[in-house]
Amino acid sequence: MCLSQRFYKLGHDCKWERSSPIWLGDRLAITTYHTIMNKEQKQEVIQKYKRSEGDVGSVEVQVAIMTARILELTEHLKINKKDFSTRRGLVALVNRRRKLLRYLASNDYARYTALIGSLGLRR
Repeated sequence: MCLSQRFYKLGHDCKWERSSPIWLGDRLAITTYHTIMNKEQKQEVIQKYKRSEGDVGSVEVQVAIMTARILELTEHLKINKKDFSTRRGLVALVNRRRKLLRYLASNDYARYTALIGSLGLRR
């Protein structure tokens, strides 16, 4: 099996992805694991922040999903400090979330304050 392939191990409630392997002379050292958001976790976020039945695209749901993804990418970058393509994606995701929060604050400030309070964002 090729070392460049990614390996998946099913956990109790989440999927794990192995980080890049590190060569130590003639041995292969296994690095730490980090989580990936699966369908069940995404559905939990949608259920918590939806505004009505069948809502999957409101600003609150989008911001909550982005926040979860930002937290995952932040943990990934703590382990893989030189992963610049992921860092670029993280910055783009943070900017997209910031724009959605600005839109929500300008249109409905009460929903905005409730959302940032429940997500624990600094504003």
